[in-house]
Amino acid sequence: MPQTWTSDDTDAYARLSIQGGTSYGYPQSVMGAHVSASPNMQTLRASTIETRFNVAAFGLLGYELDLTMLSPFDKKAIKEQVAFYKAHRKLLQFGRFVRVPARLDTDKTSWAVVSEDGRQAVAGLFQGSARVGRGQDLLTVPGLEPGAAYTVQGRPQYINVKAFGNLVNRVLPVKIRGDGVLHTVLSSHYMFRMATEDYRANGDLLSGFGILLIPQFSGTGYNDSVRILSDYGSRLYVAEAIG
Repeated sequence: MPQTWTSDDTDAYARLSIQGGTSYGYPQSVMGAHVSASPNMQTLRASTIETRFNVAAFGLLGYELDLTMLSPFDKKAIKEQVAFYKAHRKLLQFGRFVRVPARLDTDKTSWAVVSEDGRQAVAGLFQGSARVGRGQDLLTVPGLEPGAAYTVQGRPQYINVKAFGNLVNRVLPVKIRGDGVLHTVLSSHYMFRMATEDYRANGDLLSGFGILLIPQFSGTGYNDSVRILSDYGSRLYVAEAIG
């Protein structure tokens, strides 16, 4: 059949085990994977529009929600998500799917799809509960060409400032309520971009051991060298051979 529906449970975190388990018998090119509303109707778990996309990208992407109820933030994020998926659709649907074993933290899931020649890959890093003091994450992408050099770039992602609550008052010249009208308006329209991640490494290092990613935010301040993932956070990375 051209498409299978793996489960009515469309919660992004639950889908990690659902899609990962399904991949033992079916390729991602037949696996229906949808971005649904948050909180999820089956689990009542809230997850960001970015994480919901990152999980669904490893299958036949669809959006299963009421578009008229989306915020301006979500609409802008979805526009960029669809563009990314279209640009990498062949690789995401027909590349070799790899379930990467956890190396440093068992509460994280890592997937990758690698091209037949090993010169291109899209990898995903997904976490459960955010924790502090756990060190840096390790990104491993098996199956790359050992002698080639690669660029590894994080997919541009955005954070809804609503997630920061009253912490926004650390940077604003005036204080606003974390659940107030001004905060709601700001969170609906302002696209807070995650830190830019740009790495270079040889294929043997990426495949055999992995590269250390910049640290996660842990309450000690935010700058361009800090990732913000929070609970059920995630990010996609594109690895491409140079030359």
